Amino acid sequence: MSTTIFRAKEIIEESLLGNTTDSFNGFLGESLQKSYQNIYGSCNIDEFELSTSLTGVGIVENALEVTLDNRIIPNAVCKYFKVHLSKKLNVNARQLNVFSTQKLQAYTSLRIGDKVGHQDLVNYGGYGTLGSFILSSKKDKRAFIFSNNHVLANTNQGKEGDLIYKIDERKIIDIGTLTGYIPLKKNQINSVDLAIGELDNYGELVFYLSSDLRYRKALIDERVFKVGATTATTHGRIRSLDYTQKVSYDFFDAVFTDQIQIVSENRNPFSQPGDSGSAIFSIEDRSFVGILFAGNNQFTLANHSSSISKVIKKWHLKL
Repeated sequence: MSTTIFRAKEIIEESLLGNTTDSFNGFLGESLQKSYQNIYGSCNIDEFELSTSLTGVGIVENALEVTLDNRIIPNAVCKYFKVHLSKKLNVNARQLNVFSTQKLQAYTSLRIGDKVGHQDLVNYGGYGTLGSFILSSKKDKRAFIFSNNHVLANTNQGKEGDLIYKIDERKIIDIGTLTGYIPLKKNQINSVDLAIGELDNYGELVFYLSSDLRYRKALIDERVFKVGATTATTHGRIRSLDYTQKVSYDFFDAVFTDQIQIVSENRNPFSQPGDSGSAIFSIEDRSFVGILFAGNNQFTLANHSSSISKVIKKWHLKL
């Protein structure tokens, strides 16, 4: 194999690392601009942005393969750019392949119980829990998550399209956008604290998901569990199915009726701040029975899964 190909690969690697000379970066920008003009007659992208469109390089089957970001460089431009690049690198054009492709992304795992929140909530150090996943249909492959209004919509302050973040140990990741929520009402009866968000890049974003979330009515004295962002997996017992409680939010109190009350099975609380949004499951058959939204050291409250299902159907989705 020609040493020229190895040297050409090194030059492009240096460019990817930002270590090449200004003259080579200038060549990239200028030659890509000329290639654009050959196809479209003009180019409204500046040379600097064009020069950053390189995404990868490798030696494949005795040829040099160069990839470009397809958000910047259409494939039609590549054949003209290939001519310029072969001359610049002194590589036979038959040993050079240039094409545009989607920029690779690091896959992010999403699980029930992950730390998530509205952009403003997370920016101020808050978070809640990813309750579970919903699929719109197999045809359009749109995927959603649900949690509480005060988690994904920042207690009525969010707007459709606002970002939803997942918090990892080392970084904050944009995973989707707010799609809808049920407003929390002051001095009126509330039944759910609920919001949904649509995930970005379904099919590329990896998550652990059952195709159907089985749900049913909770039962008195039923043993249940949840996976929360703060306290992880905890176990409890349902003490009431029609509890009425005033709940304190950031700027007002809201009264909820017909709620599930859950107490811990041991001395540790069933939930803590940050567990809001957790899905509650039956220990016996793993059915979804409610969504956690408030609590203290004595007990936890959850909305009924049937109430959640009714709202989600209004958004043309289903559990």
